[in-house]
Amino acid sequence: MTEKLIIFILVALLYSDFKTVKQDKKSKKVYLIISIPAVYLLFSYVTGMNLPNLDEIFYFILGPAAEAVLSWLQVK
Repeated sequence: MTEKLIIFILVALLYSDFKTVKQDKKSKKVYLIISIPAVYLLFSYVTGMNLPNLDEIFYFILGPAAEAVLSWLQVK
């Protein structure tokens, strides 16, 4: 439990740094894009819920398209 609390505090500190990033719009977008998966994984870890990992989510979204491209490129 202590480990989960430490990770939660570290993420909270990263979000407190977000105030300095608010000045630049481009940096703000990059910061948000990076932090969304981090918050999802933090929530999954802290609550102990059996949520899908990021690789499973990406495979669900991009898997069929990637398999189609691989089948097109397959040499017979």
